[in-house]
Amino acid sequence: MSATRTTLLILATLIVSLGMLGCGDERSTLVSLSVTPASATSHGSPVLYAAELTLKDGTHPKNWPLGWLNSNPFTLQPLQPTVGAFTIDAKGNATCITGFPGTYTVYAVAPADIRLPVSPTNAVIGTATFTCP
Repeated sequence: MSATRTTLLILATLIVSLGMLGCGDERSTLVSLSVTPASATSHGSPVLYAAELTLKDGTHPKNWPLGWLNSNPFTLQPLQPTVGAFTIDAKGNATCITGFPGTYTVYAVAPADIRLPVSPTNAVIGTATFTCP
C-alpha cells in the first residue's frame, strides 16, 4: 500500500472516530421536559406557559427546539376535540377562544436527540392543563 493510501486511510479513520464521539453525547440528549404552571385558568388574558428542559448530563439548555401545541402531535385520531378550543403561540401564550369553555391540555414538544427531527420515536413531551371559563 502506498504512503498516500495509508495516510488517507488513517485520516478517514480519524474523521469517522471523531464523528462517533458525538453519538450518545449527553449534551445532545433530552431526558425530561416540565411545563409551568402545571395548571392555569384564563381570566380574560393569555396565560404564559414555560418549559424547563433537562439533558442527560443534568444541565438545562436554553436554546433547544421547542414547540407549543393545543393537541397531541402524535394522536392518530382524525378529529381532535381540543383543536380550536384555545390557541397557543410559539412563546407559550395560551388564549381561550370564546364559546369553548372547558379544561384542556397544553403540550410542549421537543426532540429527544437535537440532531434529529421530532418524531414519535424522538420526542419528549411535557403537559399542563388550561381552563377556559
